[in-house]
Amino acid sequence: MNYDERTLLNRLDQLGLNTVNLRDIYVTILYMEHLEDMQAFLIDANYNNGLRNILGNDYRLVQPALENPQILVNLCRKFNGDYALQAILQDTMNPVCRSSGSAFFTPKIQPGLNPQQQITELHTQFLNFCQTNGYLQYAQEALFDEDMFRVFRNAYVRTFQAFPIILNNYKRSITLCCQRVIQDWNDINRIFLPQLMQNITYLTEIKSTGSDAHKGGLEVLILTFNYQQIQLQQAQQVPAPNIQIVYKPRDIEIDALICGNSGSLINTGCLQNNLLTLFDYLNLQIINYNQQNNTNLQPLFTYKFLPKSYGSLPNSNIENAYGYVEFLSYEEQDFNIQQSNNPRGVVENFYTSIGQLMAVTALFSICDIHKDNLLVHAYQPCLVDSENSLVNRCTHLSRVGFVQKNSMCVLRGTQSQNRLFDGQNIITPEPYFRQMQQGFACMSQIIYDFVNPINNLQPWFNRLANVVTRQVPIATGEFVYKQREIFNYQNCRQPIANIQNDLNQYFTYQENQSYARWHQNTVALLNINENTFVQQTNDQKIQYWEQHMDEIILPTFITYNRTYILTEYTTFDIPAYYHRLYTRDLLDYQGTQMQIDPNGYVQQQQLNTFSNLMVSTMYFCYPNNLSPTAVIIRYQLQVDQGTFNNNVQAFIAQLQHFLQNPQQYQ
Repeated sequence: MNYDERTLLNRLDQLGLNTVNLRDIYVTILYMEHLEDMQAFLIDANYNNGLRNILGNDYRLVQPALENPQILVNLCRKFNGDYALQAILQDTMNPVCRSSGSAFFTPKIQPGLNPQQQITELHTQFLNFCQTNGYLQYAQEALFDEDMFRVFRNAYVRTFQAFPIILNNYKRSITLCCQRVIQDWNDINRIFLPQLMQNITYLTEIKSTGSDAHKGGLEVLILTFNYQQIQLQQAQQVPAPNIQIVYKPRDIEIDALICGNSGSLINTGCLQNNLLTLFDYLNLQIINYNQQNNTNLQPLFTYKFLPKSYGSLPNSNIENAYGYVEFLSYEEQDFNIQQSNNPRGVVENFYTSIGQLMAVTALFSICDIHKDNLLVHAYQPCLVDSENSLVNRCTHLSRVGFVQKNSMCVLRGTQSQNRLFDGQNIITPEPYFRQMQQGFACMSQIIYDFVNPINNLQPWFNRLANVVTRQVPIATGEFVYKQREIFNYQNCRQPIANIQNDLNQYFTYQENQSYARWHQNTVALLNINENTFVQQTNDQKIQYWEQHMDEIILPTFITYNRTYILTEYTTFDIPAYYHRLYTRDLLDYQGTQMQIDPNGYVQQQQLNTFSNLMVSTMYFCYPNNLSPTAVIIRYQLQVDQGTFNNNVQAFIAQLQHFLQNPQQYQ
């Protein structure tokens, strides 16, 4: 290596990173070769299979973004994350590169902190240490010396194995994004800059969002374009502001049909002229309800989508589906009520809207609305990810995501983009239960009146045929935790000899645990011959399902296809399956039908129960020949008024309990 501080800074300067404030600057030594490779891939005409060769003459359209240092900053953050920075942190506390082995950094963690708080405090203290001469001394003794660096590399082997995987995923994400942007240039301009005489000119920045990777390492990116507006009276082009758009390398049709702006969606061809999105249908009913009841319910927030190669198109392939979404800002004027002329009204309207949104997501089973999937924009709560929708009936607000016992809960947390602030002070939800209750109750009544006795939303439900939603076999957090355990600093000094065997043991354990829970809480409930149960009428099955819905556990382990999961996992993906609404298909991200076969995972005597009760996790105990979406319509929306009211009151009681008992939801 032959590095010293000056050499390192010069190399960073050559990469255009001299103005970037990477506080842990010396950590870049660990992955400098990959940064240089990425820069050559982006801009060097002689790089074999680099972007100049891949994109040809169209390279000029995206060249400013590829030459923007931000694209390398994104990569630095990926390398740092749970890998490079963690290895450096571990080594400063327990050096492997010096014979004396004395610590450079000794954190002081206060007693009484929970594990997450301890980790946060540890990293805070370490980043402060990175500003001291002690960090420079560590770098000189452990990283700038070629022999000692070799010792470091051999000790933290998993960290260095992670770098090429991260790099290849990033290259693929950027390449596909640029190819698609160039292909969709005119459509992007038409949908997101509909005004006459406005034209995007160049892609100037590509920014990583840090989202979970899916479909072979692909991630969500924020794109910045500049554009020009022709001034007719001057007959010349005058530079205009930039515009930001979110690129999502997944099927966004379901999101668009739920909370998209109908007018712009019709212009994309994704929606026919006689149809609206779900939120726009409901917004018309909100207007009528306000007029008839002298209320002030807020409209549900809608925005622009441009879906591409989406699921309901003939011969569509899930792997090729992607799309673009209107960028929603989160600036002072979006969340700080001191910027408003009516602070109190803003807060009350916001929590009324939260109640309304809670009702819609619960009744339509729009799930996984955690804190990162709900954004405050213009003082309104906005859904930004709805891919887990309409596949399981919702019986508790925790399934939606508003009421949970973890840090991802929408209504709790301190530093996230789903909260209102009064200056520096976060506005907590507890004092606004009345507003949320009113929003929930009124919105529920609006929905009930709209689908009873005649389902006026039936045209919208019909439009959902073959639309793709996502299914995750294990909670994302568990997958991420295991990935970190295998690759990050906790194991890098004693590397796992065989990652494949370790993962096999992990998945076997998960499957056995899931099977045990399912068998205890579900199969044991039958207490009848399984053939008798199978022969029961739909109504009898529904009655059983209704009586035991809170006890039934979906056997998620049955969705495993071990080869697919391991392939996804070792490329640092969060494994996921995909489901076409109104079908019984469960697919991988390449669109291949998954074989849902419990052989090898489940005791043989239970196989008949599995085969007779379900086709996939989404159909367990659902009536024969009814898709989950049809179940939601028939048994969650189109029920008698008394049953519906009882369900709504149960949801509101769950919300009230959550707000009144915070200690139980830590």
